[in-house]
Amino acid sequence: MLLRSPDGLPPCPTARLPVRPPNRHPVGVITSVSTTERIEHSLMRATTLMRLCSLFMLLVDILTSSAGDPALRPLSCLVGVAVCQTVVFLAICRRRRALMWQAVLVDVLVISATQWPGGLLLSTAGHQVISPTFNYVVMAAPVAGLAPWPLPAALLAAALMVAATAANRAVVPLSIGTMPDLVSIVAAVVIAWVVAVSAREVAARVDERRRRAVARAGVLARRREQGLVAEALRHQLMTTMERLADDDQIATPYVREHVRLETSWLRRLITTGATLDPGSLIGGLAYLVAEKIGSGLTVHTRWPDHEPLLSPGQTEALVGATREALTNVTKHAAVSEAWLVVRAEADMVVVEISDEGQGFDVTSVTFGVGGRESIRRRLADAGGEAVIESAPGRGTRVRLSVRRRR
Repeated sequence: MLLRSPDGLPPCPTARLPVRPPNRHPVGVITSVSTTERIEHSLMRATTLMRLCSLFMLLVDILTSSAGDPALRPLSCLVGVAVCQTVVFLAICRRRRALMWQAVLVDVLVISATQWPGGLLLSTAGHQVISPTFNYVVMAAPVAGLAPWPLPAALLAAALMVAATAANRAVVPLSIGTMPDLVSIVAAVVIAWVVAVSAREVAARVDERRRRAVARAGVLARRREQGLVAEALRHQLMTTMERLADDDQIATPYVREHVRLETSWLRRLITTGATLDPGSLIGGLAYLVAEKIGSGLTVHTRWPDHEPLLSPGQTEALVGATREALTNVTKHAAVSEAWLVVRAEADMVVVEISDEGQGFDVTSVTFGVGGRESIRRRLADAGGEAVIESAPGRGTRVRLSVRRRR
């Protein structure tokens, strides 16, 4: 796509950004089944299994009792009532996908009520045995403990079933021997309640940890995406600035060199994290170069990848000697360009200043005075060395070197 500027400049292509498809699953949304739902499904399966077992026990007990005494055949109607009630109860819970305490309460009332018909028929027939519906109650009692209600409510449901069983006229008179039968109902409810509460608490903690992990992963993903975008923007900006500085798109030499220095500083900051410290060698030389460019001297530079490790005295000596060398270029070389190269060798740091000016005969110069001797004295005081090479018409090269710190 091309955009034409209003001032008549030629069109420039705009960057084509890739279009990302929409995310069907927003970050932070749990799309799979939670642990709490899995626990409720497991409790529902356990409830269905217990109710089927209780119906089987009821069918066996009633068929056995009615086969021995025709007067007890009406008890077979209880099987139909229990089956219908169980189907309705399980259908409601499955529709709600959880054990509803209202449905469990109705279930407890119906189970307790099934004790009375069996007891009345057994009493009428003269039998003194436990009602055939007792095992049905014991097998169905744990459902009251699996309901999502507090322990007092579960104990109240257990007490209701125990009272219905104890008040049944067909039950053997209460004694120490019959107490375990009644206590088993309470124990089944309490054990089921403890298991259900523990499972729900663990599921809630797992879901909370999962929710936090998903939220944290979403934040990290967004930060990573923002980092990638920022990195791309930085790279594009740095490339544009470097092209402006290297291709002479900026007419003013001072501005061009300032952009190049700032670009070099940004590149070093991004890649190594090192800032342009005026107290460091590269920082001091960079500010010196900017100063000389401002005075009209174009200085071409080449820097090392990392800041050399030098003492403050060595850094001050190199920067001061470089200032003297560049000042001599301005005063005596009769040129407007110079080159500054900084190298970090195995155990030395070398700074070279060169120009293509008129040069001079080093053998005819009296040493001990002037800028050349000042350069040598600065380096000697820092434990370094200064070598000056020049010839008439061939320019000048000054090599400054100091030993690196270990």
